[in-house]
Amino acid sequence: MKRISILVATVLTILLAVTLYAQEPQRFNRGIEILNGNLFIGLNGQICFEGATGNAFETCLTVTDPTADRTLTWPDSTGTAVLSGGSAPFLDDDAIFALGTGADQAMLNNSAGLSADTALDDVLIGTPVSEAIAANSLMIANKTANGDIAMYANDGGTSQQFLHFDADVSILELAGYGGGVMLALEINPPAPDLAGEMVHIWDGTGGAATCETNTRLCIETDDTAGNFINFLGTAGTQGLLFGDTGDPNVGQVTYAQATNDLRLTANTVDRVIYNGTVRTISDSSVDLFEVDVGTSLGVGGIIDFHVFAGDATDFQTITGFVTYTAVNKAGTLTLDVTYDTANESKSVSSGTLTLAFAIAEDNADKAMISVTGTGSLTESTYTMIYTVTPLSVGAVVINAA
Repeated sequence: MKRISILVATVLTILLAVTLYAQEPQRFNRGIEILNGNLFIGLNGQICFEGATGNAFETCLTVTDPTADRTLTWPDSTGTAVLSGGSAPFLDDDAIFALGTGADQAMLNNSAGLSADTALDDVLIGTPVSEAIAANSLMIANKTANGDIAMYANDGGTSQQFLHFDADVSILELAGYGGGVMLALEINPPAPDLAGEMVHIWDGTGGAATCETNTRLCIETDDTAGNFINFLGTAGTQGLLFGDTGDPNVGQVTYAQATNDLRLTANTVDRVIYNGTVRTISDSSVDLFEVDVGTSLGVGGIIDFHVFAGDATDFQTITGFVTYTAVNKAGTLTLDVTYDTANESKSVSSGTLTLAFAIAEDNADKAMISVTGTGSLTESTYTMIYTVTPLSVGAVVINAA
């Protein structure tokens, strides 16, 4: 009887010790125990799922030696699941899907939207430079300093990059390296080159016309209303600039808003200028043709023909007996003409004569002007030969003052 009592006391002592040990979770290190409704899995314990075939391949859920209490909670504090199951598991609104050991990248559905230039915890850091986004926008962010974002696709067994955000040089590239075509939008040049290929903006076929060989940008459309490249700005000069490796400014076609100038420039010298008061064609030193406009090309207008440094006979000065009072926009002259017919001098002081405005050399020292009569004149054509005085280097001036 005494031995039975000792045995019972020993068993009760062991049970009490086990119970007290189980009530201290921080000391629990092996086996499986249910305590206060909680399931505890001890050291090296796992939850494993075996497939239909007992082939020793399982899927196990486990932890590695936690250094502090950790809680894995799929529903959030309000009971809403952050990660929801089903045939297509999804993250809930505003739940951040983080990548990297330091949560370097983040992706989420922003349910409320976000104002411009606004930080967002664990997504947009520092002082963001950003546009506003609408509700339920997908946000993808790389928080690593100068960290890029790239997208790739498999092209016939070879991965190729098609979209690249290059953070440290602020370049967005839309690329197709297999064809050598790239469109790069950048803040600081240079962007990667086109690899000899062309950017083709297409809005329907242009018909028989095709993009020229060695074209880098071709804009094609079947719109018969027009096809334009627009330069829009509130001030300053806009236009097309041409250059090469040896000379950064070999040509320009520009428009200056401040002076209302349209200019064609070569080697920094204006060759053609058009604005509200002057129209000029020139070479590197002297105007070849200049029209200085008054109120119109009529009364008060001046047409100056200037010579460049060339042959003295290239330009001639005219002497003769034609005088006139005005020239209008149609290029007609009201003339008092004196001519000689059959040794008899006659004077015509009325009517309007239209001048065939070409001055053609008859020979080395003469020029011929043909004048066609209209109105009440009796003769229809007057041909007058004038003696000319050659210039060395100078100008022929036809002045309608």
